[in-house]
Amino acid sequence: MIQKFSRDERPIGRSKRSLSSALLLVAVFASLLGIAASPAGAQTPTCVLDNSDSDGDGFGWENNQTCIVGASTPAPAATGAECVDSDGDGFGWDGTATCLVGTSTPTPAPAPAPGPATTGAECVDSDGDGFGWDGTATCRVDSGFQQARPDEARERVVISLGDSYISGEAGDLIGNNSAEIRAGAYVDGTDTSNNRCHRSDVAPINSAQISGVRAINIACSGATSENVLNTGQWGEGSQIGQLRTLAQENDVEMVVISIGGNDAGFEDLVAACVTGFALDRPCSAPGTAGSFERRVENDLKPGADATLAAVKQVLATTGNSDARIVLQSYPSPVPAFTPYDGPQRINHGCTFLADDMTYINSTFVPLIDETLRGVASSQGVEFLSLSDAFVGKELCSQRVTSRDNSSNPAELEWAAGVRLGSNGPLQQSVHPNALGQQAVGRCIGLLWQSNNTQHTCYNNSVGGPSDMVLAGPGEERFVFRGSFGQPGPCTSVASDPDGDGWGYEFGLTCVGTLGAGDVDCDIGARGDEARLCELIVDRINE
Repeated sequence: MIQKFSRDERPIGRSKRSLSSALLLVAVFASLLGIAASPAGAQTPTCVLDNSDSDGDGFGWENNQTCIVGASTPAPAATGAECVDSDGDGFGWDGTATCLVGTSTPTPAPAPAPGPATTGAECVDSDGDGFGWDGTATCRVDSGFQQARPDEARERVVISLGDSYISGEAGDLIGNNSAEIRAGAYVDGTDTSNNRCHRSDVAPINSAQISGVRAINIACSGATSENVLNTGQWGEGSQIGQLRTLAQENDVEMVVISIGGNDAGFEDLVAACVTGFALDRPCSAPGTAGSFERRVENDLKPGADATLAAVKQVLATTGNSDARIVLQSYPSPVPAFTPYDGPQRINHGCTFLADDMTYINSTFVPLIDETLRGVASSQGVEFLSLSDAFVGKELCSQRVTSRDNSSNPAELEWAAGVRLGSNGPLQQSVHPNALGQQAVGRCIGLLWQSNNTQHTCYNNSVGGPSDMVLAGPGEERFVFRGSFGQPGPCTSVASDPDGDGWGYEFGLTCVGTLGAGDVDCDIGARGDEARLCELIVDRINE
C-alpha cells in the first residue's frame, strides 16, 4: 500500500535543515581553530529520538531545530587527494559527496557557508547535504526552500513532465481529420514560432481529473532526457529546474513522467518507415531496426534512469519525499495489421509497410515498455504500461472510422496520422490526439485511486476514453499481437454472447477464451475458421 502523509505528518527530511547543518559544520570547524563562530552560551542540543537522523549524517531534526546525534559533533570525512577542491575553498567533491580537503580546516571565514548560492539543476547535490558541485566549484543549494516551515499551508499539486506523449502534442485534433481541429487547445505561449512545447488543455495530467489537487503540466514536445535534466527547450529552463521551483512552493502529491522515446529515436524510426513506404524499403530490416533497438539500451535506458534519479532528489530535498512518482510507457500508434492497401493507407495517414507496422506494434513498442518497466523497478517508482492502451483504436485499425466527422469517440482513431502538407504539422504525426490523451488521462486517474505499483491500462474495445480499464499485477490481459490480422483468443466468455466461438473485444474479433479447455474449435461448416482457431490454441499452449 502506498502511504500518504498530511503535511503535518510528513517526515521532515534533510531539505528542511541542510543549511542549518552546513552552518553548524562551519561552526564546528571554526571551533577546532579556536574561532568563536557562535554567540556565548549558544548550544546545539543532542537528539533525543532514534529516528531524528534519517540519513545517518550525524545531524538530526527535532522541535524545528537541528540536533546532534551522540556526544560528539560529526564532520564530513577528509579524504585527502580524493577530495577535489577546484575553487580552493576547503570544500571539495569526491565523486559522490561533499568532503574536506586534507586534515586542515579551510581558511575562508566560517560564515556564510562556502560556495555561491545557486538554484535549479546547476548545483548538483547528490548526497543531499545542502552542498553540491556545479561543474567547476563547490556550491550550495539555495536556502530559500530549505528553511520553509514544515507546517506551512501549501497547495496540493500533481505534475507531469517529459516529452510530447504527455505534454499534449496533437491535442487540437479530434479523431484523425484535419477538419476536426480544436481551436485554442494549446496553452497560451506553447504554440508559437518561439515555443512549440504544445501543452494542451486535454494533456493526460489535465484529463486525469483528480479532485482536490491542481494539475500542472511542464512537459514539452520533443524533449529528451538531456532537455529535461539540463538544457531545457524553447527558452524555458530545464524541466528539473522547473520541478524544483514548483516543489519548493507546493505540496507535490504525484509526478507522472513520459521520457525515452526521443532518446531512442522514435521520431527517426517513423521517418525511416515513411520513407521506406515510398521506396518499398522496410524500416524493420535488421540493419535499420537494430540501430534503434541499440538506442533503447544505450540512450533511452540511462536517460530515463537519470531522469527518475533527479526527480527523486528534487522531491527529497524540498520536503516532498512522500510524493508518488510514476513512469509511463507509450501506446502503439499503429496496429499489428491493417486491411487497407497502400493508397488507402496514404488517405488514412498510416504510410507504413505491412511488416513495419507489425514491427512497431509487436516488437519496438513492447521493447520500450519492458525497458522502462525495468528502469522504474530499479528506481523503486511506479510504472504505468500503455503499450496496449490503444488496441483497436490505432491508425488504420479495422474497427474504427477515420477522417470523418463522427461524434462518437468509440468510432474514431486515438492517434494522429502521418501529417504532411495541408494535412497538418508533421510534428503531430503518430501522437495521441485529443481522444487518446483523454484515454491516457483516464488511466492516470484510475492509477491515482490504486495502491499498486505496477499498472497496465487497456481500452474496453467498444467504449470511449472514459471507459479505460486499469489492471494491477497478475491482472494483465492477454493481447494477441499476431500479424496478418489473425484474431486473438477472447479473455472473457462475455465477449461471445451468442456462443458461436467468435467474440469481440479490444476492438478486434477474438476466438474462444484464454484456456485451451474453454475453446471449442469445432464450429460447423466454417472449416477455415476452425483451423485458424486450432492454430491459435496451439500457440497459446506452446
